[in-house]
Amino acid sequence: MARRIFEEEDAWTEEASHAANDISVALADILALLEVDGPVDIRDFHYLVSSTLGTFVASLAIRRRLGDPDSPPDPLVRAYPRLSQNIREVTPKLEEGWEDWLLEIVDK
Repeated sequence: MARRIFEEEDAWTEEASHAANDISVALADILALLEVDGPVDIRDFHYLVSSTLGTFVASLAIRRRLGDPDSPPDPLVRAYPRLSQNIREVTPKLEEGWEDWLLEIVDK
């Protein structure tokens, strides 16, 4: 049986909370990459994220149900072209001094 991330149906564990934050940071980085040439329509971003998440989970479920229950995600996706090769150029404030940058935004 697979390990549960949530101890009870509605109780967020510390691990689940940290994982959710990691996902939020990844989404923020992807949005920054997409918006290099200007803001993107939030509906398009929502569709992109929802569709990708659904495909990822469905693929993983199929791999685990039809194959090994401990099967990792399809490793082939790492070979596909990615926007993230430019992440350092797009989010320089997140690389160093991001705490000061965040405080500037919060103070406004």
